[in-house]
Amino acid sequence: MSAGTKFIIPIKFVLIIFHLLVVTITIYSPIQNIYAGIPANTPIGEKSFYTPAFNETQAVGSINLLFLIIELCILVFGQNLFYDFFNSLQIFIHFIGAFLTTWYIIEGWNYRSLKYIFGVFTVIPMCLEFFPLVIYLVQKSKQM
Repeated sequence: MSAGTKFIIPIKFVLIIFHLLVVTITIYSPIQNIYAGIPANTPIGEKSFYTPAFNETQAVGSINLLFLIIELCILVFGQNLFYDFFNSLQIFIHFIGAFLTTWYIIEGWNYRSLKYIFGVFTVIPMCLEFFPLVIYLVQKSKQM
């Protein structure tokens, strides 16, 4: 284990947990972001705009949460510990993703922005998490 690995894995774990918490907040408090995306002249009780926006926010947030939990489980599995480049890249991407998601909540961005944040800052790190796992499984199958 390299000297950097001692710090990379705990930082990655903390950032994934923080990203997970911030995404959970987006699921449980979408009102401000939904109203930012609904036209200004819409009556407050109008369900035709609010319900689809709420459902979209819940779906994107739930899938985002699921992907982060899968990534956390793969991290706990431990096969990616020795790929410092991938781990460092994931740390960078999760930091930016958690920061933008926090900003999304605080500033009350349009609810449609969440799917773009999710697409870049959750899907890409999860794919990067699977890549070393696939390499490991291919190497293991060649040894048999």
